[in-house]
Amino acid sequence: MSIPAKLRAHKQIRHVVFGATLLLAVIAMYSNNVQLWVMAFLLSNSYAWFLLVKDKRLARNQSPFRIPESSLWLSALCAGGIGAFLAMVLIRHKTKHLAFRVIFPIFMIFSIALFIFGLLQLL
Repeated sequence: MSIPAKLRAHKQIRHVVFGATLLLAVIAMYSNNVQLWVMAFLLSNSYAWFLLVKDKRLARNQSPFRIPESSLWLSALCAGGIGAFLAMVLIRHKTKHLAFRVIFPIFMIFSIALFIFGLLQLL
């Protein structure tokens, strides 16, 4: 598969995951369902974790296709900050980049605050 085709496939999967996360969160809010709220955050953080782990594996194998940094940033910003930060620290990926070391913790705090705010609205 060519690099542009891999990038298109990656973006399609990214859009599906973000759409599913948003849909779960909206349904959770309108139906006052805490379990769906938790599932939305688990999906978002798991996807952010998966992206960083996959990018680390691609970097080790010196693959010509890598996960775009915009996807890493977007997954961390869209309530996946906890998974992204934990993956960065535990697998030591992107730790030499100052922007990742500074902004991922901020996104993690934002994710925690958003999660707690949502829980308080639902309870």
